Order: sequence, then C-alpha cells, then structure tokens
Amino acid sequence: MNGLAFSGRAASGKSSLARAVRAVLSERGQPALVLSFAEAIKKEVWEEYGLSKDDLGGREAIIKHGDFRRATDPLYWCRKVAPLIQSAQNDGVLPIVDDLRFRTEASFLRARDFHLCRCVAPAWLREQRLEETGQDPSFALSTDPSETQLAGWDGFDTKIYRGGGPGYTATDRALTLLSLLDKKGEESRSLLPLLRTVPASPF
Repeated sequence: MNGLAFSGRAASGKSSLARAVRAVLSERGQPALVLSFAEAIKKEVWEEYGLSKDDLGGREAIIKHGDFRRATDPLYWCRKVAPLIQSAQNDGVLPIVDDLRFRTEASFLRARDFHLCRCVAPAWLREQRLEETGQDPSFALSTDPSETQLAGWDGFDTKIYRGGGPGYTATDRALTLLSLLDKKGEESRSLLPLLRTVPASPF
C-alpha cells in the first residue's frame, strides 16, 4: 500500500478519519499528507475567478464546477492531484485522499496502489453533523452523483462505521483501520514465499 483514500457521503467522517490516521502515523514516525480533489477544484476557482467557495454559493457551486470539468475530461481532477501524490510517494510520505467520490478517481488511485476505504454513517448522524457545522442538513440525503456514485460499490478494501456514541472517536477508528491494514500486510508477506513457487501463467 502506497496510499490511502476515504470515500463516503457528506459528514460520514472522511476528513476527520484522514486527519486522525495522519496523527497516529506521525506518532509512529511515518509521515503522511492529507490531500483532496476538492482542494484542487477550490484552487482553480480562486485562480480563475478570484472567488472562494463561499463567494460562489457553497458546496453546490464547487460540485458544479467539478462536474463541468469532468464532463469534457473525466481525469481532469486526477491529473491535478497526480503530482502531489507522486511527490509524496517518492519522498516516502503516505498520501491520504479524504474525498474519493467517483469511480474514475477510484481506478486512478487503485492504479497507484491506494487502499480504498468507505466511511459509513447513518443519515440522522450526518444530518446532525452538517447542521452543527452550519451546512444544510438536507444534503445528507442528496442524490447528486458526487454523493451516490460509489454508494453500494463493491470495490472498497475496507469499510469503517461511524456511530452516534461518544466513546468511539476518530482516533479510535484510525487505530482500528491501521490495525486491519497491519494485519493484511502481515498476511500478504506470509504469502510471498508461496506465490514465488507458483509457475507464471502463460496468459
């Protein structure tokens, strides 16, 4: 694994978990960088129009601009973040993407050896989190493709559930996820001697 990406509906805890994973890894001496496709969109909007997300009208305006670019070039935003990912990987820094929303992006990250994780949270909790942060709680039930395209997709490596109880923090979820990844890594390494004895397929 040379990267980690979080997907999930609005307020499912993607960014909180990404930051928590980065913090835990930092304590272990493993540098990590949190980045997002959305930051590339916001940067372009600012550079081209001199407008911030709030100037444009919030989350919906950023989604529209992102969709506008994807309509003519599905990999447009992937190419925007590719140099950041490559630079981090070259420097031994783990890139963590906190807003995986589309299958094209999932394929792009998978090709770069990313582990794809789906964050799942009940709608009532996501509505509550959106309202607490001054956003429209109805967005928790949005049918926009940015919210629904990866819902039910079976290509994720891991799913992490976010409940409403106070006792299971983002740090706890990060530790759970990293423990799973460590276990998978150990299983993969244990298979290497066996895999090396299997004759190469002619196909």
